Amino acid sequence: MRQIPSLDRVFRSLGAALSRDKRLKRRFAREPQFERVVWDVVLERCARYFGKDTVPDLLLSSHKSLNLPGRSAEAWKRFKEQGGPNVEVLGSGRRLDMVVLVPGTRRGLGIEVECLSGKNPGNQLIVGLGQSLLALAKRDCVILIVNCPRASRKERNELREVGRRMLRQAPRLQLVVTP
Repeated sequence: MRQIPSLDRVFRSLGAALSRDKRLKRRFAREPQFERVVWDVVLERCARYFGKDTVPDLLLSSHKSLNLPGRSAEAWKRFKEQGGPNVEVLGSGRRLDMVVLVPGTRRGLGIEVECLSGKNPGNQLIVGLGQSLLALAKRDCVILIVNCPRASRKERNELREVGRRMLRQAPRLQLVVTP
């Protein structure tokens, strides 16, 4: 019988895998491209953690237009019916890009994907941070992964340092900066 890792272990391990994976070490022009590669990394890790057969019920995304391999429309529908994805605040139903549910528990983690490629990447970052913080109302922990295709190495390192300082106060949130 497969030993199911704890949510904390999945959270830490998945954040580390996303920060190290070579496929994410490039600059992406558009968010859907970046999100597909993030999905592939998360899918592989979830198969390792929970078993390949269970992944469609545990790794969820609302993005049917991305044609994500292994995505189950039925599992997403059940999750929605159980009140899973949206955090309703001030008339805005915000949701994360992906959710990983830990089998045998009622716990899960969220993943927000942002590609800071627009005219104002700072605003895109603020939206991603806001969505990630709001998601903590429903998720046990959240990983925000951002790709900074127009930022210099120095700017990306500054963002990582700001993230480290900021997230010391928010242990249930991780920031992964790529490339």
